[in-house]
Amino acid sequence: MYSKEESKKLRIEFWNTFGSLSKKKRKKQPWVLYNTKIKNLSLKFVAEQKHCSVVIDIEYKNIKKRHRFYENMLSLQTIFNTEFNNNLVWDKDFFIDGEKQVSRIHIDLHNVSIYKKEDWPTIFEFLYTNMTIMENTFLEYKDIIKEFVEI
Repeated sequence: MYSKEESKKLRIEFWNTFGSLSKKKRKKQPWVLYNTKIKNLSLKFVAEQKHCSVVIDIEYKNIKKRHRFYENMLSLQTIFNTEFNNNLVWDKDFFIDGEKQVSRIHIDLHNVSIYKKEDWPTIFEFLYTNMTIMENTFLEYKDIIKEFVEI
């Protein structure tokens, strides 16, 4: 078990290493992530003690707006699922750390840990590959997704 400080250092090392590798592969092109240009919608990397994920979070505080946006995203479900070989999980109500509620579309890799350096190459490949697919699919349908804000 790691102390809080050791855990923090390892997480920083993990993300710095992943960032360096990603920059080399992407020729320094930044990920979209929080810069989607769509209010309350972000793409995220998640790496934890027991799993890692690539996600789209719909983060409206107003539940009705969030659910409406999520329901509209379902119109693209077949397209996104095809890109991910039907491995996406669609959660209308997902709790982050048991507190913040979002709607989440995600793909997960289980039984890996950010705290095991021997898992890092597997995690890095999973995150890079799946975020590339998520980002490309998002960008291809971004204009349609932007319209969901207006509906």
